[in-house]
Amino acid sequence: MRMLVVFVCLLYAGSIKAQVTEVTLQASGLTCSMCSNAINKALLTLPVVKSVEPDIKSSSFKISLNSGVAFNFDDMKKKVEGSGFFVARFRFTMNTEAIALTPDLHLRVNDMQLHFIDGHHETIKGAHSYQVVDKGYLSAKAFKKQMSSNAHACTQTGLAASCCSSAGFAEGSRVYHVIL
Repeated sequence: MRMLVVFVCLLYAGSIKAQVTEVTLQASGLTCSMCSNAINKALLTLPVVKSVEPDIKSSSFKISLNSGVAFNFDDMKKKVEGSGFFVARFRFTMNTEAIALTPDLHLRVNDMQLHFIDGHHETIKGAHSYQVVDKGYLSAKAFKKQMSSNAHACTQTGLAASCCSSAGFAEGSRVYHVIL
């Protein structure tokens, strides 16, 4: 029986064929085009970044990604912060095989661990946009609001906790919390 439970947990946190193709992030603290240019140049130093399209009015950046290059979202966040700014919103587009979204779904995508915290019992396939809701990936006010409706300990730290380790993620490892 114990072997069956372990097998089911490993399937639950299974890897899927998926490709993150684009990231759209909004930065806070920008006051001019020079600020935008600093972030643009910093993001372009990442090997995964193919191109960056800044939108000065909305302080956002549409980032096209090279396929087959390993990366994680923290790399991009660090580039923004290294330029002297903060991430106010972080969305990514991921093209996937069919995924059955359920509440509290855990998936491995490329080298990243994703914890879907708002599953709606639906199957999705193809390109869809997701938002990272970890601290530092949205405004402080939005983070506080998001966390008020979530009881998972891991969402406070961005590190896998007991809820994630039961799904096959090593406790204390980096996990990104996402919503549709």
